[in-house]
Amino acid sequence: MTGNLLGEQFDQYVFDQIKVRQELSAAGFGSSLKTPTDIQVLNNQNSFIKLASGVDLFQTRIPPPDKPTLVNYQQLERDGIFDNNDIFYMSGLAPVVDTAAKKKYQEYREQVIKNNKNQNNAAQLKLKNLGFTESDIKSLGHGSKLAQNSILFGGLGSLDTSDNFFPSISKRVGISNSNNIWNYNAAYGLGGNQFGKQPMPGVTSARVDCINNGSIRTATIQIKAYNTFQFQLIEMLYLRLGFTMMLEWGHNKFLNGSGGIESMQSTLIEKIWFSQASISQLRMLELIEEERDLFSANYDGFFGRVTNFSWKFTPEGTYDITLKLATLGDIIESLQINIPSPIKRYSKTDSSVVNTPNTLQTWLDDFIKNDIRKGDVFQNGNFINLASLNYKKSSSLNIIQQQAAIASGDLDVGDNFTFKLDIGDGNTKSITGSFQTLKQYIYDNGVGDKAKKEEEVKKLRSVAFGNLGVTSGLTKENSYFVTFGELLNKIYNNILPRVYNDGGESLPILGMGLSEKLNVVSAQPNQMSFDLNICFVKPLLYAVGIETPPTLTNDRIKDFFKLEKEGDSDIFYGQLMNVYLNFEFIKKQLQKSNKGGSLSLYKFLEGICDGINSALGDVNKIEPIINNESNEIVFIDQNPIRGNPTILKKLLDKAPSPIEITPIEIFGLNTTNPTQPQSNFVKSFSFDTKIDSKLASMITIGTTAGQGTSKIIDGTIFSSWNAGLEDRFQKNILPAPGFLSEKEIEDQIEKESDEKITGEFNTYWGDVKKKTSLDKWSAKGEKAGYYNTGENTNGNTLKWARQRHKNDQGGISGKPTKYVTFYNFKTGKYKGFSFTNRSRTSALNLYLKWKKTTGKDVVVVPDLDLKTSYQSWLCYALGGKIIGKKNTEGEDFVIPPSEALYLNINNKQFFQQGKIAFKEYIKLRDQKIFRITGNPSNQQGFIPVSLSLVLDGISGVKIYNKLNINQKFLPQEYQSNLITSTLDFVISKINHEIKDEKWQTTLSTISIPPSGPESTELIDDGLFNYLNLDENNITSEDRTVTSDINRIPVSQLSPNNFIKEELKKSEGYYSGGENRVFRSKNIAYAYPDPKPPSKIALIKSESNYFQGLENLPWTIGYGQTYYAKDQVYTRNGIEYIGKGTKALSPVEEGDSITKSSAEVGFERVLDGIAKQMVANNRIRVPLTQNEYNALLSFSYNSGPGVSKPKKPLYDLINSQDYTSAGYKLQQTLTNNGQLTSRRMKEADIWFTNNPGNPS
Repeated sequence: MTGNLLGEQFDQYVFDQIKVRQELSAAGFGSSLKTPTDIQVLNNQNSFIKLASGVDLFQTRIPPPDKPTLVNYQQLERDGIFDNNDIFYMSGLAPVVDTAAKKKYQEYREQVIKNNKNQNNAAQLKLKNLGFTESDIKSLGHGSKLAQNSILFGGLGSLDTSDNFFPSISKRVGISNSNNIWNYNAAYGLGGNQFGKQPMPGVTSARVDCINNGSIRTATIQIKAYNTFQFQLIEMLYLRLGFTMMLEWGHNKFLNGSGGIESMQSTLIEKIWFSQASISQLRMLELIEEERDLFSANYDGFFGRVTNFSWKFTPEGTYDITLKLATLGDIIESLQINIPSPIKRYSKTDSSVVNTPNTLQTWLDDFIKNDIRKGDVFQNGNFINLASLNYKKSSSLNIIQQQAAIASGDLDVGDNFTFKLDIGDGNTKSITGSFQTLKQYIYDNGVGDKAKKEEEVKKLRSVAFGNLGVTSGLTKENSYFVTFGELLNKIYNNILPRVYNDGGESLPILGMGLSEKLNVVSAQPNQMSFDLNICFVKPLLYAVGIETPPTLTNDRIKDFFKLEKEGDSDIFYGQLMNVYLNFEFIKKQLQKSNKGGSLSLYKFLEGICDGINSALGDVNKIEPIINNESNEIVFIDQNPIRGNPTILKKLLDKAPSPIEITPIEIFGLNTTNPTQPQSNFVKSFSFDTKIDSKLASMITIGTTAGQGTSKIIDGTIFSSWNAGLEDRFQKNILPAPGFLSEKEIEDQIEKESDEKITGEFNTYWGDVKKKTSLDKWSAKGEKAGYYNTGENTNGNTLKWARQRHKNDQGGISGKPTKYVTFYNFKTGKYKGFSFTNRSRTSALNLYLKWKKTTGKDVVVVPDLDLKTSYQSWLCYALGGKIIGKKNTEGEDFVIPPSEALYLNINNKQFFQQGKIAFKEYIKLRDQKIFRITGNPSNQQGFIPVSLSLVLDGISGVKIYNKLNINQKFLPQEYQSNLITSTLDFVISKINHEIKDEKWQTTLSTISIPPSGPESTELIDDGLFNYLNLDENNITSEDRTVTSDINRIPVSQLSPNNFIKEELKKSEGYYSGGENRVFRSKNIAYAYPDPKPPSKIALIKSESNYFQGLENLPWTIGYGQTYYAKDQVYTRNGIEYIGKGTKALSPVEEGDSITKSSAEVGFERVLDGIAKQMVANNRIRVPLTQNEYNALLSFSYNSGPGVSKPKKPLYDLINSQDYTSAGYKLQQTLTNNGQLTSRRMKEADIWFTNNPGNPS
């Protein structure tokens, strides 16, 4: 696994081994015969196990010199021998060692000498207690000598280095003639003769398993000891918790990559394990991989630590021992990340810091404290300060210098510019001048108090500097960010414990994959961070109308998004190491300790990844894992990059070409190449699914004839899997139907909209009436009608009307005696609508009419629902023009940078709206990608659909390699080959079992949806227009759509066989009567139009209701509601001839037709609808055949006319916005969800081979 790249191909030596084994398995078929070599390999392939200990007996360490230099003191400090007490202080320029430190040094030296003696005595005592003789102790009692002579290989063997080029393990043979418990050569008699000559100990079996998503491997080794001495020897060398061991296994005889037979030679245990040369843990892992390649995938090794062991004493007097090892990366769970910060040390003479070692939090705090200049981009782009970046002008002045220059009047920003000053009541005044001039004008002439004026100056500065004006919540503490890569680099170099070897080399106990190039994750067009309290990524936006502030795209900020071309297609991905993490977020993660106050490295990194996933819109599934091949922490994204195979080729430059890949044969003989047939060496295979409740919903959606998605569930992943199939009992999965029809829903939405508008207008208007006491106007009250009181405020007038009430006798008096009501007439402007001297009712009615006509695109801020328009949200976040909308002045609706909200980082509601709008945009984008390319969504991540293979033992296969299989006996949908696939299998676990001299390997997989590069032009063109993400259907000058599919005038198009068959499937041929009950396959009976109960109840409540009205229109055959001309039908036992219109020959209850008549009727009705659909110049632009077919299906179902709900669809078609029309078709007249599936299928037809919008 290189970096964090998923789906890499096997290394070439693995493919070569697969090829020669499969050719060997096929040998002897046909006229050819197996050669003696073939027979020898097939019948004489045994396996071996070797286990060697990393336990050395203590060797004397050289004590520090008696007369130390300053360098000796400093070395002991670096080694952690001294704590944070002072070792020396400065006297002028010369360091002087403190007296106390000198004393402590001598104490340490004496301690080392004493420890040497004690440790040597302890080691020799252990051997003596085991029963070794003095001569044996002298020979074996130091270093690795005992371990060299106790290698568990075919029993107990000794390292033989007599041949320097080919060291080997000498095996014990024969019976010992000595009574000593130890000997070097005999297979029987090791441990003495107390119970006779017993065999030597040995490994009986070993099993290697993958755990934690395959990122950690464990080994379980079974060892047999036959007496107490043997057990104690194994206990001393192997049953040592935390000590490293080397386990090796492989085939004794094997085929090399060229097909020649070889025998296993010396391996790492013989060649390097006991070498005195300095070898790091990482180098040992690299050597194992080199051995796999050397022995053509017939060797494997396991370098790990002892994690557990157990043993039992059997009735036969033997010991059954279980030893458990784990790869080095398993310590990630126990490594503590929040280690305490060491106490800072100061010099003797002053309080200046001499040295400041720190933990992560101290490091972050010190960075802020030391940033006295308040810079914007630091240290090669690894750090940024968003506040400083935001206040940057095009000059290089930093924020402090710039503000000081402005305050002193030395800086007058640029040339004159125009600024719109808020003068109250929603009105603005344009003022022109330089920054200083306008600033002074605001303080002298602006409206409101001092705070209001300062707010206007802040907006002015934003316009002058071109930065974002709203920065609430952006403080000194949370405006600092560091790249993920730099944070990991600090952890790697400053936090992780280090391992030292005999050569003095030290490396952190775990590696980290820090490459910017190779740590890639999936990314989406126009993706951003939706929580700056967590992270920031440099934007890469190409939605028209958006003005990305140059301060956020500073060249020195590291790029997260990468867009690369592959022919006509684009590959879009992100560089994880270039995500900028907020300092405060990192600190919060450091505080998430357990009850004991510790926080593991894994939990910390997991929390960081969860935060990044959330901030980037929940469309990534990044997680930390251990690459056990390199003992590195890496970060994978379960959501694959679109075009992942192409990414591998671009980033690695080593992916095998298709002809070098050898798929694994599952079963039988493959004679595709007759000269080199191949057969399988697979022992068994199985297919398994582990579906949780969340994924079950997705699969259910995916079974609906490839319909793709519902409103809330993405089913495109399984749509290609089920393409061409449908469930007889759940052909459509629809949203909850509710209780209203399509027309009722439209009426209700319009009513609710009017009620909302009315309520807001009434709030604006205020009091409609004003009651006044009688004696104030009694002199004028005799007059009838209205009277102008003369009261006038801002052009608004109060007018009165005479009040009448009952007198004491119950009659009506014309003269008011108590009070009068004045009606409030106004002149003004409301949300862009102007009115003069109108009452509330009159003004409201005019406003409602204006809002539905000329004012339909005029909006004010509260009217915008940012959750439903990602382009609108982007405008409010960064500044720009909201496409298709006007402000109250009739101008383009523009959000200036001074009002942009992206740096208002505490506005959680705003960022949540953005995340919702972004996910809706991505969902629609995924649907279009699936329709055009067949590539499903990549949002699900790993799919728990697993293929498992059991093979003759093979090595070199790595976690997250792609598994290529090729066998006709495997169901086609399970195949993952080089041409097409519905799922890609990647290796999740590699388990090995070595038992009874046989080695078997089990490969387990997980699945990811396949993907290829996509044409951004074709995917985003029109879709952005549909989502209000571009204007006039132009994404950029170089984004044009080309296609071989041509559109032709609709007069030249006609229904083809494809749409006829599709319509027959959609309409269905129902041979039943009421409720479509089956009666006869040949005769079809009329059935009532199906309606929801609420609709039936509404019909029955109407005054014009008559019995049976709820069943109209009656339907027959392929959805006919009337009989075509000359179509034969039967009514009351009498045959009739259809007249071709609904008025002259409608279908009625009790009617029946034959199947042949239904076919005639379908053809003629379809022809009629096709003509009416384009009649009266309804379609004025050319269409493709598929667009025509989709519209014909829609018209057959809903009628050929252009009713009010259909008008927006036809407007889009006739404006040649074909892509938006396809999406509108999907949404039009869905009958409250009952027809959603049909509309989606029609949209699929529309988009098939669609050339997009004209350039």
